[in-house]
Amino acid sequence: MKNNTLLLPLLALFTMVTLAECSKSSNDEHNVITPTNYSVASAWLRAESNPTKPADLFYVYPTIFSGDSGFMDINDATSRMIAAIAYQMQGSAFDSVCNVYAPHYRQSSASVLKKDLATQAEALKSYPLTDVIAAFEYFITHHNNGRPFILAGHSQGSNVLMYFLSDYMVKHPELQQRMVAAYLIGYDITPTFLAANPHLVFADTSYDTGVIISYNTEAPVIDGPNPVMTPGVGVCINPLTWTRGETNAPASCNLGAYIRMANGTFVRQPGFADAQVNKERGTLFCTTVDPNDYPPSGAFPKGTYHGMDYQFYYFNLRANAVERVKAYLDK
Repeated sequence: MKNNTLLLPLLALFTMVTLAECSKSSNDEHNVITPTNYSVASAWLRAESNPTKPADLFYVYPTIFSGDSGFMDINDATSRMIAAIAYQMQGSAFDSVCNVYAPHYRQSSASVLKKDLATQAEALKSYPLTDVIAAFEYFITHHNNGRPFILAGHSQGSNVLMYFLSDYMVKHPELQQRMVAAYLIGYDITPTFLAANPHLVFADTSYDTGVIISYNTEAPVIDGPNPVMTPGVGVCINPLTWTRGETNAPASCNLGAYIRMANGTFVRQPGFADAQVNKERGTLFCTTVDPNDYPPSGAFPKGTYHGMDYQFYYFNLRANAVERVKAYLDK
């Protein structure tokens, strides 16, 4: 399906900005990281002041810091602008049923994807995870008021939320009971991760709750390894059928992609992208989109639609959030 609108998808989020490494506090010299102060309004990308919806969203945006090393300065004006674009592309899918809370956090540079897994884990468990935990605790104490909540992330945001679920949520089962679902899209969820965390369950249907939802979108042919995937082992669900079988869901099942045009506006395009789980690769195949129309960025090879994971299936994700919140409340 040819798209000739000169789109700028999440490519901007990976390549627009090169920032200096933020300075470390004196506490960090002793391996103690002082979290960002989330009582300050500017530490939040979004924080609903008048919540009226039945559930909340806690959204962690993807990699927007493309510096060569270090961690993002959350007060940088350019990064804050790109974070707002990321939210519009992704997190806004949930705002029809959720009050939105999205922290700024000191995420790692995109260069972390080039490192070995142990180095990636060390980086993400430092500033990023420290800030996400601090933001979540502030959200629970000062904003949530006992409502059920959805966790949602993409790419680095999903990876940090994986550590949040495995390291933090296991210690707080009373909070996990309020979790409608965790949409950890754009990062690899493996059977090994699930086996190591028996308190976490992967979704099987469109309406189960307390579950993880994940997929990584690719063309059937890609030009190299996907840096957010472990080849052949990813657990994946189809966002058009909400099943894990390999039957193709035609583009006619797609309620609408949410495509950002060159002028910054968003257009709904129903029937845009099909979807098929491929268990051999552990990813989600999309065959109705031309890879030439969505060139990759950064470390991603041609044929990976990493930056479009949310946008291709945006309105199906929106409908599913409504269904899962209803299922949770009906219990």
